[in-house]
Amino acid sequence: MLPNMNPLINVGDFAAPGDGERGGGTADVGADAADDGEPTELRLHWNVILIAVLMDFGQSAAFRSSGFIYVALQDHFQVDHEAASWPVSVLGTVVDAGGILAGPLCQWFGAAVTLRAGALVTALGVMASAFVPDIPWMTVTLGVIHGAGAGTVSMMLQVFLSMTFVKYRGTAHGIMFMGSILASLTIPQALFFLENTYGFSGCLLVFGALLLHLVPISFLLRSSSSRSSSLQPDTGPTALVETRDVNLNIKEDLESESKSCSSSSSAKGKPGVLQSAAEVLRLPMFYVILVTWTVMCYNEDIFLTTIVDFAVDKGIAKNMAVPLLSYLSFTDAIGRIGLPLLADRNIIRRSTLVCCNAALTAASVAILPEANAYAFLVVATLFAACFNGCGMTMHGVLMADYIGMDNLPVGYGVAGILVVPLLLVKPVLIVPRTLSAQLTLSTGAGVVDLDLVGARLRLVLLRDRDRLRDRDLDLGLVISVGREN
Repeated sequence: MLPNMNPLINVGDFAAPGDGERGGGTADVGADAADDGEPTELRLHWNVILIAVLMDFGQSAAFRSSGFIYVALQDHFQVDHEAASWPVSVLGTVVDAGGILAGPLCQWFGAAVTLRAGALVTALGVMASAFVPDIPWMTVTLGVIHGAGAGTVSMMLQVFLSMTFVKYRGTAHGIMFMGSILASLTIPQALFFLENTYGFSGCLLVFGALLLHLVPISFLLRSSSSRSSSLQPDTGPTALVETRDVNLNIKEDLESESKSCSSSSSAKGKPGVLQSAAEVLRLPMFYVILVTWTVMCYNEDIFLTTIVDFAVDKGIAKNMAVPLLSYLSFTDAIGRIGLPLLADRNIIRRSTLVCCNAALTAASVAILPEANAYAFLVVATLFAACFNGCGMTMHGVLMADYIGMDNLPVGYGVAGILVVPLLLVKPVLIVPRTLSAQLTLSTGAGVVDLDLVGARLRLVLLRDRDRLRDRDLDLGLVISVGREN
């Protein structure tokens, strides 16, 4: 008989749902497993989501205003396009690779302390940029220092949401990213007003001072065991087997129970950074998630940076091309919230959603070169933003599901280290501004996405085939044991 224990006792012990190989635990047998049709987790922890939205709004404000900063740097320092692109390009790269610092720091000092430190560095980097004399120093302060802080905050927010939410993890991540969408709609206009009022240096100084508000907001998030206990009542083996039998997830949950029992003995001491990194590197699905996320990062950055110029080169007036950035914010929100909700409501598996979403992302990006009419371009842009937003959101969800909460912070760090060489060449791909070059980028991104879809689909189908076969065997075993009793 399985022991009556609750292994989810602290932040490091949170387990992921059954969609991941290393996830599982007994989280799906808690309050939300008895699905009454209401988003229990979202009701209980709405304050966590609200704080995450506010912090995501602040940490993404500078990156989402890259277009304004890019033009302002040219005017302020009297430099050309290539020189002005360095701070913005480095900023995006360092933010994407923020897990390099955030992962080990979280493992050593905890998620709460790391989040607060990241919030402070985020503000100080922008404030220091107000006093720099040239572009190289601006690259250091705005690109490296501010980018490292913003990337740390972004990673830690995903860790907090993964710790707090299990069933509605995808929806929670999507709602959090509404902060960056709101930032793209409001911050550029606010910075434009500040620049006209105080000049570019004064604008950055006021902007950095406003970002200091992230520090007290970060103190509202604390890593405690109260969240786990609220969602994890003490359940015996009888209730456990009954719930699993109804959900037909016997194979997943029996494996998860054995992992939970074995991990509970080692949960008293956190694994070291090197030990966690070794465990992450041994997971095949980690590399699939990593490559998919890298392509999504390229898609998002290249798409947002070149879509206006792309439309202008197509012969569309600039006053009609610029609003594309506002239009895509709405479908971006749908992709980040609506599509993950389908998986959270068990309409589709999370892994299947990501696989299908990658195919749709590839298709929407690949048809951009054929969008000669303005209406056609708007539709293709809206779909591309929707599907890419879903892919960026589900990255953090799948990381928690497949890697597990014990290794999640270090997993982000390992991911950052592995993708840095690829992210460093991103500015080289964004520099071309001719129509033919942008057509090549769009089509190439679509082809790469299609290749990733094929690889991921094969992995998902093979894993699900084995799981279905083993589940049927375990179901027969449970039924036979019940008859004997």
